[in-house]
Amino acid sequence: MLAHNLSDNDLEDIEFVWANSSEGELLVDYSKKHKRECFEVLKFLAKSRNPEVRWQVYEALDDSSKKEIILLRGGLNDKDPYCRRRAVLCLARTFPPDAKSLAERFLKDEDPYMRLAALELVRASKDQKFIKDVKSRMLQDPIDYVRREAKTLK
Repeated sequence: MLAHNLSDNDLEDIEFVWANSSEGELLVDYSKKHKRECFEVLKFLAKSRNPEVRWQVYEALDDSSKKEIILLRGGLNDKDPYCRRRAVLCLARTFPPDAKSLAERFLKDEDPYMRLAALELVRASKDQKFIKDVKSRMLQDPIDYVRREAKTLK
């Protein structure tokens, strides 16, 4: 993953290994430590057809550099709900300036796990009025575990 000028076959092999190594997240950890050197590979892997690869890429992008944020934001539209949720959670850790509008988008999601992830964007907003408003709204959520998490908003 550190090599430059990787062939298409090399990239496909790397993608195969990522797809089969999601359990331990070893490649995620390695990529976090060598992000600058691995970025082009991560960019390739973010386009993988395999959701097992894409969610790991989003997890590896835990920094707030501009090019990483672009990849993470792409994950907000991922067709796989788990990948999309991982992208939301990772983006929330970067405290995006549009955390409030992103949170509003995902607080309305049909998937209760996505609504849970949206609460991390609410926290990332650091807007106490907004946090209080969302807490009040989400205490009415039809799903118990979403309501329980909403209670922890401060």
